[in-house]
Amino acid sequence: MGNTLGQNSLGRKIRFFRKRAEMSQMELEMEIDGSAGMISRIESDKVNPSKETINDIAKVLKLNKREIDYMIGASANPVSEKEIEAARGEVGEYFSRLNVFAYLICDRQRIWLLSRGFYKMFAPVVDDPEKVSREVQNGSQIIRIMLDSSLGINTYLDQESLKEMLCYNLSRFYLELDFITDDENITNTIKMIESHPIAGKIWDRIKLQKEINTTELDSRTATFMIHGLKVRLRYGREYLNSNPRFEVIEYVPTNRLIKLLSRF
Repeated sequence: MGNTLGQNSLGRKIRFFRKRAEMSQMELEMEIDGSAGMISRIESDKVNPSKETINDIAKVLKLNKREIDYMIGASANPVSEKEIEAARGEVGEYFSRLNVFAYLICDRQRIWLLSRGFYKMFAPVVDDPEKVSREVQNGSQIIRIMLDSSLGINTYLDQESLKEMLCYNLSRFYLELDFITDDENITNTIKMIESHPIAGKIWDRIKLQKEINTTELDSRTATFMIHGLKVRLRYGREYLNSNPRFEVIEYVPTNRLIKLLSRF
């Protein structure tokens, strides 16, 4: 029987990036001055390449820092349960405050904790709060939560704001995760994106772009529909000191928001 590559193997990842670059194994070998059959052995996981060889391959295939990290760094595997619990513990007390509107995500854009304030803000539009809690507890992709109409969360955004947020989040998703083909959560999310009437069109446009600057896309503001009224909030992103694989996205509450929520 032939060798079956593990879904998360280094060889499989190198093969994916090589094919994406439209290079043959022989062409890559010549570019890195490798021996005949070297790339075939690496991609079949029959040999472990040295760090120098991996760096040479990454340079030839023009891989960015995130892609290299996915091959051999901390993000080669999804975050562990231990990492998730530590991250939740670090922000848990802060997230329990009523006037904190934030959520915790990892480097694969899976949401792991939602603040008390956000739950209160969602309350009027969410049909099944327990379902939302389960999605967060299980680390659903933030994109999936935005698109899943059964959760009802997307109804607190007006259509224009939804498109703006989708444009930004889908662009980040494409740049940071589209190359990860061994993660079922990511694969399923892409299928959901492609089948969504609004997200699918945005996704197609993003894939046609040669360069995407998420800094320009990020307006640092979002408009929410709270009890039928529009509330525009500024937000920021901050990585956890203890584990930079996690970041907190926090919205700055306005007096108008606080007054609206205090009525309910």
